[in-house]
Amino acid sequence: MKIEDRLSEIRREHPEAVPKEPVKVEPPSLPPVVQNPPVVPPPELPPEQTPIYKKWWLWAGVGGVAVVGILVAVLTATLPSNAAPQGEYSVAIPF
Repeated sequence: MKIEDRLSEIRREHPEAVPKEPVKVEPPSLPPVVQNPPVVPPPELPPEQTPIYKKWWLWAGVGGVAVVGILVAVLTATLPSNAAPQGEYSVAIPF
């Protein structure tokens, strides 16, 4: 038996199963196509830390220590050795 013959037989036996109008099937709607994705900027990097040897206050301190050292050396070398008082000294702390 051919398929067409069997279909004809079924249609005669069950006329309610045969649609009167062809069923229209709409294709599913597709989501919109995104042409250009949004541009996301890269995250900001933390600022680089300045090394300690590039800080102004470090070199100001080094310079201050150098100046004081030079002054102490010059004053020690130029003062006469007998300028320091001689003798015994005591300090009394009353209670």
